[in-house]
Amino acid sequence: MAERKAVFPALSPRTVTTHWKPIFERAALAHIEALKPRGTCDLVADYAMPVSAMALKAITGLVDMSEIEMDSVSQAMIDGCANYAGIQDIEKPLPCGHGPD
Repeated sequence: MAERKAVFPALSPRTVTTHWKPIFERAALAHIEALKPRGTCDLVADYAMPVSAMALKAITGLVDMSEIEMDSVSQAMIDGCANYAGIQDIEKPLPCGHGPD
């Protein structure tokens, strides 16, 4: 609950509507304009991944990362959280108040 309370001002429905939505829409529309001359594209690789990376860069403030770097970092975090490899040590709870070394 403490974490949720800390991030709520930045991610509240009102903030998303008034602040983030216009930023995300501008990024998406700019990317569509850049893709138009090609005439065709892969929806995931050429549009969804770069646009989601742009959104993550904006919301995290990591604006100096390329879209490719952000996608890679984001995917690594997702893979680690999902633990596709089934590594049991990853799933062990940490003692209260202790982070990883």
